[in-house]
Amino acid sequence: MDLAVLAASPMLLDALKEIGNIGASQAATSLSVMVGATIRLEVPEVHVVPINAVADILGGPEKVMVGVYQAMTGEAEGHILFLLPHDRAEYLLSMMLKTEVDITAGIDEMAQSALTEIGNILSSSYMRALSQFCQLTMRLTPPALAIDMAGALIDVILIQLSAAGNLALVIETNFFQGDRALEGYFFILPDPDSLGAIFHSIGIAT
Repeated sequence: MDLAVLAASPMLLDALKEIGNIGASQAATSLSVMVGATIRLEVPEVHVVPINAVADILGGPEKVMVGVYQAMTGEAEGHILFLLPHDRAEYLLSMMLKTEVDITAGIDEMAQSALTEIGNILSSSYMRALSQFCQLTMRLTPPALAIDMAGALIDVILIQLSAAGNLALVIETNFFQGDRALEGYFFILPDPDSLGAIFHSIGIAT
């Protein structure tokens, strides 16, 4: 199975959105404790897009983004990249560190560690929900942080890692802190065999 099949199946996309909602609920508690404020997460949309269209989704190739990459291993393998616009990341960091943060001017090791852990918490929550839902053993490798323009991150990470062709699975996530919404994006690149195994495990024929 490849992502083109997934893109044509509303049933499969709905299943992934439900898994995403479960993961968002799990992540919200951990993230709230980490930043010291109540954070609510929602999964507004799940879709499949061409990799060359990813930059447009993010607001253009020159938009500065914070990216946290991890490989998926176990009974389902692939790659996951969490991307957060730099101004949204600055807002979360400012709540955590109790000081103003300017990512484009450079950040210290403590701030880098905090950003990495935010990405790790979110990605781990989604993978844990997927693993439990599918009853498959899945793990994530240690996270790696990158801060760069969207176009550069896509070129270096998504294009080089896509073994499934020129498509990526996108899970858009909104963080809510009070009335403020902060958008984030998960780009998941499952190995072709793993994608079929995931949906076979939940009883969906492909």
